[in-house]
Formats: sequence, structure tokens, C-alpha cells
Amino acid sequence: MPLPFLALALAAPLRAAPLDAVPACAALDEQARARAEALAASEHLYDCCDDTVANCLAEPRPCKLAGRVAGEICRRVADGQPDEIVRRSLQLRATSALPSGPPATIDLAGYPHLGAEDAPVTVVTYVCLRCPYCARLEPKLAEAVTDGPLRDKVKLYVKLFPLKSHPGSSEAALGALAALDQGRYWDFLRVAFDDFDAFSPERLPEWARRVGLDVERWEADRADEATRARLVASKREGLANGVDATPSIFIDGRRYRAQLEIGEIVDVLEEEYDRVTGEER
Repeated sequence: MPLPFLALALAAPLRAAPLDAVPACAALDEQARARAEALAASEHLYDCCDDTVANCLAEPRPCKLAGRVAGEICRRVADGQPDEIVRRSLQLRATSALPSGPPATIDLAGYPHLGAEDAPVTVVTYVCLRCPYCARLEPKLAEAVTDGPLRDKVKLYVKLFPLKSHPGSSEAALGALAALDQGRYWDFLRVAFDDFDAFSPERLPEWARRVGLDVERWEADRADEATRARLVASKREGLANGVDATPSIFIDGRRYRAQLEIGEIVDVLEEEYDRVTGEER
């Protein structure tokens, strides 16, 4: 059953949808354009405007979300996705964007972040350092936060969630926590993802040397039961927040459930920035 904020608008009067103003829509061929227009005329926005995407976009001063959602529709149509998949994707985006219950409880004490200290949006990703999806996504997200479109808008934290199905995941995570104790957490994560395909537990000390750690201290810290207890606590916290796969992303305490594709993630984060700063229009 469709969510209320994305229900079909059966009786809403349709106005011209200025999809040409949306870059992702302008290049569609005639057939794809007709599909995109039909979807935009049938799907409601979930925030900022109580009407269909098409009618919200046609307002004299449309809110930014209308253009964002229209762009997502057009990108998915251009990719050849069927209408039911496009609608389902919009529903998942809505559940990622709007509060539903209390925010997740995430302990960030002692963890460094990327991005400006006063950035109004906080993102936490639970990652396994031996997860190939994490290795592809996390560096792109870090770049977007430090030097890309999310600069000064988002601060990014990483919590560790090793998966038993990925050999070496606990060893790598313990190495990252030992690097954290020497102020080199993000440096260690970068090396772990950069050298993902060349990993072996025996190479961990080499990673420690590459990021400038005191290797003797690092070895002692990663073997310390207190470090293992911190890793267990991070895993339990993730489980309590419903994490069952990596990467799992939380935006201001809400679970992100839409597509794990960097373009859509960045778009949803910019949407959150617009919402919390009052810059929706």
C-alpha cells in the first residue's frame, strides 16, 4: 500500500510541469519525457508542498525539494527503471527524509569527524572494513563532505561494524581503533579502503607505519582487551539501531533507506541541509 505522502493524486487538477527547468529531465527523449511527466503528475511530495511533484514544481516559487524529486524521477526513467520501481524508490527516500519515531542512539564520544565543526547535518555510517560496498562508497562520501557539495553542510562520522562473513574484518577494525588512540583514525580508514584488494592481516602493521603510528604502541593497543570491548560495544550499538548490513547510514539519527548510490545520498543530504537551515525555497 503506498505511503500517504506519495499516494496517487487521482483528482488533482494538472498544470504544466516545467521539467525542462530540471537538468536531469531536459535531455529525455519524447517517450521517456512522457513517462516522467506522468510520474511527476501522479506522485505527491512528502514535504514542503502538499501536492503532486508536477504541481509543486509549477508553483511560482517552487520549493527545492520539488526539483530534487523531479530530478530523481527523470534519472530513474533515463536508466530504464519501471514505474513501480521509481515509485518504490521515492517511498524509500521519503522514509529516509522524514522522522519516524525517536532518533537512533549513537555514542560519538571520542570519535573524530570529517567536515566543519558547525555543520548542521550529522551523518554516521556503520562500516565493515572488509566490506567492498563500504570501500567504494565511503571515500566518495568523505570527499563530498570535505571538498565537494556537502562541504560546510555535513559532518561525517564512522562507527565500526565488522561482519563475520568478511574474513579479517575484526582484525582490521581493532587496528582502526588502535589508530584512533593515536589520532590517526581517518588516516587508517583511508588506507584500509585504498588498499582494500591487497588486504591481509599480516599487512596491518605496514598500514600502521604508513599513517605514521608508533607501531609498538599500536600493536599493544590493538591487542588490549579494552580495545576489543570498544569494538564489541560499537557492534552492539549498531545492532540495537537495526543495523544488519554495511554500509548503514544514519542522517541526524534517522536510518537512510534509499539507494546506496553516492549521487542520491548527496542529494538527500543536501535536502536535509535545506530543511534544518530553513533554505527549502
